[in-house]
Amino acid sequence: MSAVRSRREPAPSLYREEFDHTDLRIRAYLARVVPLEGISVSHEYHRGRSLIERMALSAIGDGPPRLQLCLADCADVLEFMRSSEPGVQTNIWLRDPPDAPSHQVGWRLVLDAVMSALRTHSKS
Repeated sequence: MSAVRSRREPAPSLYREEFDHTDLRIRAYLARVVPLEGISVSHEYHRGRSLIERMALSAIGDGPPRLQLCLADCADVLEFMRSSEPGVQTNIWLRDPPDAPSHQVGWRLVLDAVMSALRTHSKS
């Protein structure tokens, strides 16, 4: 049998159910970033990273993180994100690996958690 696929045959899926967990995606994001070159990291940077790790721990399955963030927490998470850069080449950062959880989705999940917390606090 030929290894060439027919035009009607769909491409094999890169989706893997074992990677469809919020905690793994958030941890994949943390594993793919490093502090910006040439800056000294602050207490807030480390606190932001720690809060993101706690977000991952608070998630169940593919649900959103359940950790409740106050305004200062949101600022620390944003400080971490502002002071980080991809720890790999940009062209690799822009592609999710086929054999690991999505770091890009993890990044978005962290942003969604911060946005949700900010909206909650803006209503009070």
